[in-house]
Amino acid sequence: MCITFSLAAVFLVVQVPYCFGNNDPLSTALWNRIEALERRDKEQSMKIDALEQRVSLSNEKLTIFSTLNENIKKELAVKTKKLEKQDDILAALQKDIELQTLEAAVNRRKIEVLELKVHELHARLTETEQVSVQPEDRPEVSNEINVKLNGTEGNDDKNKHLNTLNSRTESANHRTVGELLDNTSGNMPDKAVYGQLNNRGIGRHAVQRFLTGGVQEGPVAFHAVISKALVQHLGIDQNIVFDVVELNLGGGYHNQHGLFIAPKSGLYIFSTSLLSYVNAKAEFDASIVKNGNILASAFGHGDSGRHDQGSVTVVTQLNVGDEISVKNRVIADDAYWGDRYSSFMGILVIEM
Repeated sequence: MCITFSLAAVFLVVQVPYCFGNNDPLSTALWNRIEALERRDKEQSMKIDALEQRVSLSNEKLTIFSTLNENIKKELAVKTKKLEKQDDILAALQKDIELQTLEAAVNRRKIEVLELKVHELHARLTETEQVSVQPEDRPEVSNEINVKLNGTEGNDDKNKHLNTLNSRTESANHRTVGELLDNTSGNMPDKAVYGQLNNRGIGRHAVQRFLTGGVQEGPVAFHAVISKALVQHLGIDQNIVFDVVELNLGGGYHNQHGLFIAPKSGLYIFSTSLLSYVNAKAEFDASIVKNGNILASAFGHGDSGRHDQGSVTVVTQLNVGDEISVKNRVIADDAYWGDRYSSFMGILVIEM
């Protein structure tokens, strides 16, 4: 009630002068005070409105900054993924560089090996030229000729023997080992042709290396089959002869002996397929042999009157003059079915 009375008293004090006049100093002071308070309220209201506007602007700016921050985060994520991909690419490139470095080292090694082989071939060619059979250079040949010339035979016989020796010497100098083997009916060449070379201490395999006629041009491949219906009485470690030659590029296969002599150095593939007999000799064990060493074997066993087929394929590296053949193994006096069911083939894949 006190507060109400005081306000009423103030109201009367303020209003009374209006009723009775504005000359009262107290009323004038109060009125001025009220106007001042109103002005202050308006100023504070204006300040509050300004602050609210500033707060609104600040909120809008915060929203914009938040949106920008999200966009920046997304861009950073994309760039991070790109960097990761670039790191993967760099790692792959590093691996490629390492592989290329390794391949370069391997290629350098291959070049060194090839250079060594070239030097070796050059040395062989030089040795071949040095060991060529010439009567004037070989004492044993000259002695044989002198014996014939100084003997009791007539001049015609002397000339005949001289011409024969000279022709055989010329043949040994210019013909390949394959041709020498193919022109003989037995397991060894003519004594006058092959024996002269053998007397110099050069074994059969070395002679074949030196007298292969040099490196042949063109591809090397052969395919041969057994044409006979039955090949029998084969001993242990005896070559199986594939008598009919379907293909012989490079002239490396010699069908009279079932022997392939490499005319070129390189990587070769050889394969053989053999058909068993059906009687008591129905079982076989054969091997592809390189210079006397077994590379791989094939086995077959016919049963109940039926044949059995055995096959094997090998990949091997050969030097000029190396020998490849298919040999009967383990079983003595064995038999194989031919009639083109048994075959032997080889091909030079990469020349080295």
